[in-house]
Amino acid sequence: MVMDPQLVLFRRQYLQLVEPDFVAYPPKQLLKDPDVQAWLYRRLFDSERNDRLPPERYQLRIVKPLLAKVELAIEDPEEDVRASLIHDKSVLELGAGTGFLSILCAKHLEARHVTATDGDEGVVEALRENLFLNGLDQEEQVVTSILRWGRGLQGTWVEEDCEAWPYDTVIGADITYDKIGISALVATLRLMFDLRPKLRAVISGAVRNAETFESFRSACLRNQFAVVEVEFKPKTMP
Repeated sequence: MVMDPQLVLFRRQYLQLVEPDFVAYPPKQLLKDPDVQAWLYRRLFDSERNDRLPPERYQLRIVKPLLAKVELAIEDPEEDVRASLIHDKSVLELGAGTGFLSILCAKHLEARHVTATDGDEGVVEALRENLFLNGLDQEEQVVTSILRWGRGLQGTWVEEDCEAWPYDTVIGADITYDKIGISALVATLRLMFDLRPKLRAVISGAVRNAETFESFRSACLRNQFAVVEVEFKPKTMP
């Protein structure tokens, strides 16, 4: 992320314990950016990354108005998340299955390009039929292919596809249930990050087995991935 002078000024004033009423908070267009929000946490409040931080009481006096400004900057949180991860982005889906997510991204969330993959040839064939049924079979916006996890990507179609459509976001739903396949999945994610260091990966799934989920999380941490767990409360059907 290119460092904005307004962020540098804000951090400098924060470390100098400038009275909160006189601090130059970053403007709305910066505060609504998820990358900026992550940077603010890492550089201003994460005690594991910063040896010297202001007293906790001062931090609290800063974080309260800062959070209020972030909330005001995000008029529609769902819209902002969608825009930052999918809208006009190049998306790669792992373990696509029926292709529901890929179709959703291409047809409704306005992704620039979607590459839908699965490790099973029969599944990929069925996926192509689903694209046809949704009017996406004749468009270059969505491509499908077989991708088996845990194998090298150098010199493969993945490397070529990533050069043609540099991936911004990797998505996967319900692909962490098998403890045996987790190491291969994380190895593939590692190779993806080697191709695209600024890549974002969004992996969702129900925690059927706490031990299996922890295996996935631990494997991610061993590969030095920045892991953020997002809780999602299910909504009951009417």
